[in-house]
Amino acid sequence: MTSTPHLLCVDDDTDILALLTNFFRKHSHIVSTAANSTEMFAILKNQPIDLVIADCVFAFTMCVP
Repeated sequence: MTSTPHLLCVDDDTDILALLTNFFRKHSHIVSTAANSTEMFAILKNQPIDLVIADCVFAFTMCVP
């Protein structure tokens, strides 16, 4: 039996987070959201996540010192 995928959507734009959340929940995924890196790391530390979907600019700034 396959478990339901748990996604983490990360974006500082609440409209984008709502759009992604509605889309993936409609397709039977579990969705958590984070508006910044602090929230993202707290979720990643405490919950098993199958996939992180992040804003490209946000993801780039996380990787570049």
